[in-house]
Amino acid sequence: QWVDGASLDLLRYLGRYWKAHGSRVLRLGTIRSEGMALNPQLSADLSDLGRDLPVTRIALQPLSQAETIQLLQAITGEAESGTSSRAEEREHGAAVPATPGTGPALETKLSVLGDFLFAHTGGQPLYLLETLKLFRDRHWLVPRLRADGSWGLESTGEMSTALVQKESRSTLVPPSVRAMILARLTRLQPIARQLVQASAVLGNQATAKLLWQLAEVELQAGVEGLEEAVGSGLLREEEAGMGRPGSYRFAHDLIRDVVYTELGAARRHVLHQRVLALLQTEGVAAAELAYHAMASGETQAAYRYSMQAGD
Repeated sequence: QWVDGASLDLLRYLGRYWKAHGSRVLRLGTIRSEGMALNPQLSADLSDLGRDLPVTRIALQPLSQAETIQLLQAITGEAESGTSSRAEEREHGAAVPATPGTGPALETKLSVLGDFLFAHTGGQPLYLLETLKLFRDRHWLVPRLRADGSWGLESTGEMSTALVQKESRSTLVPPSVRAMILARLTRLQPIARQLVQASAVLGNQATAKLLWQLAEVELQAGVEGLEEAVGSGLLREEEAGMGRPGSYRFAHDLIRDVVYTELGAARRHVLHQRVLALLQTEGVAAAELAYHAMASGETQAAYRYSMQAGD
């Protein structure tokens, strides 16, 4: 069950009943880490609950590449003996010889799909499952009745084509994931939202100073805005060495894709112009300058920086 204030009140009431009657009950609940950061009262309520009942918190990690493939095998009903260990060997870079009877063509299809899903979702279970639902809705994964009477999923040629076309990957954000990301973005205060949008245009790790300059915000407001953006789970702070400023990047590439797309062409154009003007004095790589020049419509500058990058 999703954890919120109302469910905690009910759980506290039930807890007293269970303790009074010596009942043995295990209750599982889930909450996103950013949900805790944005709701101090909920965090306090969870701490208070621990005074009445034994509470254990377990941080769930993203799936590994091997686990992503194993999940696919379970969903498609194609898991076979020895395949899990083979997926783990692939994840660690070991050569995996073909095994008679394991269906090399099928295993190759699952591996390609698994590799794509892992790269596309970072192993985040929610993003992964929603992407699979998107494939099903587009009829790229279709149910098939096997000869033994069991059901499985089978990929189509359209999916194979889409996976090799890198330009189409930005369109493979499930509507449910897009709506969730936009809802989190909308809840931010204007300055925090501006900083997240600035980070989307930069497209990589950026220092706080560069983000503040691009978003045109003052120091104190910029500090509070970055704290809010990190607390929301949209941005992540990367620690630097002693005496060096930290940097910020998106918690997931899908979040960046959604925020960047929702900016609109006109605002993206203006922000790329600002980035180009700022980075020209920072000594960054010519290839990065060429990218921002092209995105801002500065074709002559893009050509010049591209030649420099080539040299």
